[in-house]
Amino acid sequence: MALLKLKDTYVEEEACIMTMPEELLCQIIEIALLSSKMQGETASYDNKTIMAVAYTCKRFNVIAIPFQYHSMNLTVANMTPPPPRFVGLLDLLQQRPELAKRCRTLFVRCEEAEKREPGDYWYMQQLFRLLTNVQKLCILGGFNLEQTPELIGICTQKMTQLERLTLLTDSIFSRLQGLVIQNLTEAMKSPSLRCLEASCVRDDGPVEETESELAGTSNVTNITLKTMINKLRPIQKLAERCKSLKALTLACHVTQLDPDVLQGLLGKHLHNLEYLRLQCQVQQGGEDTIPDLSNYSALQCLVLCRCHMGDDAQYDWNMGKAILAPKLWKFIWDMSNGMLGCQMLSDFADEEENWVRSFAQQALESGSQLKVIQMEFNPHPFGLIPGELPWDRMERLDEEFRPQGIAVTYTPSKPDWTRWHAAPILRAPETSEIYFSRGFHE
Repeated sequence: MALLKLKDTYVEEEACIMTMPEELLCQIIEIALLSSKMQGETASYDNKTIMAVAYTCKRFNVIAIPFQYHSMNLTVANMTPPPPRFVGLLDLLQQRPELAKRCRTLFVRCEEAEKREPGDYWYMQQLFRLLTNVQKLCILGGFNLEQTPELIGICTQKMTQLERLTLLTDSIFSRLQGLVIQNLTEAMKSPSLRCLEASCVRDDGPVEETESELAGTSNVTNITLKTMINKLRPIQKLAERCKSLKALTLACHVTQLDPDVLQGLLGKHLHNLEYLRLQCQVQQGGEDTIPDLSNYSALQCLVLCRCHMGDDAQYDWNMGKAILAPKLWKFIWDMSNGMLGCQMLSDFADEEENWVRSFAQQALESGSQLKVIQMEFNPHPFGLIPGELPWDRMERLDEEFRPQGIAVTYTPSKPDWTRWHAAPILRAPETSEIYFSRGFHE
């Protein structure tokens, strides 16, 4: 059994945890947690703290629940039927409501409707009603057309401090059951809500007469929409509801989205929008293009995809002018083409290098506020051009423009494919075909 050293005296860990003041114990457990990113933010324990966590759970009468002082993560729990640990948590919070009031972050998994037992939804309802001080809520899983509005209603009514709401589905097939635009507009009624993120949202039904009356009534400032939204209308409804939209991410497939339509959508927030990420195609006359953002007076950070630059990435001075908003200081080029395809090593070659160089030169000549050009580049091991790595090109650009006031940076590559993995291929390009056929992990 692990031992703790307190005041030069070794004390058994179990005895220490069972007698330690609750506030101190909670702080220790909180420090022991290690954060990791998976579907947003989750909490995991270091192997060295497993026993301490087990004894803490024993003290709180909870079995194997990732229980942190200010956050609860139930995304791993299988809710068919409700496991003892989930029921145990609910019983604990009902007996000790002061613990529920401390919770600020909640991650919960909702199984697909066909996999759930009728009682599962009841347990979730009761849990939501107890956690009144939650500020960040993430629901992962399937959504039922009848139960989802009720669940969101509980959130907006009971969680009076809710600032961030994330609704994510397991797969694109969940959209056939799940979230409709009315669910999100209902959530936006919460006066405390500031950030809203959702995936697989679909438009359902005609515009209600009351929607025009609710325009500009929501305090939400950040909206993120992901995957398979094939209409502009849901985005437009949400944007119109906001008093002041400051950040918008469209990581989805939107048909018939041309620059004029996008301008109409964001026109109301012309002087409020500070962050814009477009991971969807913008086309005019069947050609890829970008919207004119030069008059967005508050825009500070812009993220565009490789597809916005056309197939050959030929630089157009008018395109650069459209990108360089008055306060824009950071431009991010997402080389993944949004949702249209994976990244390859050849995706940053001569054309892309010349595009970045021309853009940086225009930014300097025009006296813009641009300070950073960043490449989001995590390539798969395909398409290597013998002789030069894409990272070398980016660093060469940085050496050229950083002294003039514009840094050219790139995001760290994934651990399984980096410059180190590519170096042997450059030294022996004739073996690259064999290397790739065997797999780059070998």
